Amino acid sequence: MKTRHLFLAVAFLFLTSCTGRQNKEIVTRDFYNNTWNRFDYINAEFEVNNMSDVYQLVMDVKLTDEYPDEYVQFNLSIFYPDDGGYRSNNFRYRVKDINGRWNTEQVDGFYDFEFIINSRLEFGDKGVYKFMIENKYPKYDLYGINRMHLYVR
Repeated sequence: MKTRHLFLAVAFLFLTSCTGRQNKEIVTRDFYNNTWNRFDYINAEFEVNNMSDVYQLVMDVKLTDEYPDEYVQFNLSIFYPDDGGYRSNNFRYRVKDINGRWNTEQVDGFYDFEFIINSRLEFGDKGVYKFMIENKYPKYDLYGINRMHLYVR
């Protein structure tokens, strides 16, 4: 009986994972020497064909021990396809506690974080949306950032 329940549980997990929506990449940036210059804006385009889809906008960040701040801070601007309009917001996510200890475990020399930027992102028009990510760290170079990955799911 236990074997049958185990089989059904595994089969359910397999089927639900196969029917889930795939992540759609907007942009991935691997930072040379784990450094992001303050004036190095990250630009990308994302094509929207189905306006009825509702997405989660997610950013994954991979950091090293060199990362100096207790927050990851950036500005994200999304430019609409045809009318020249846009929306822009500053984001700030805590990655270390007030004593400077990381909020996650180190794996293979990196600290991986996932930030939900918008849990219900809807696009009002079909077309190509432009994304721009700006480093908001107050110094010229931000050390200790290995990778940034922006995507929707």
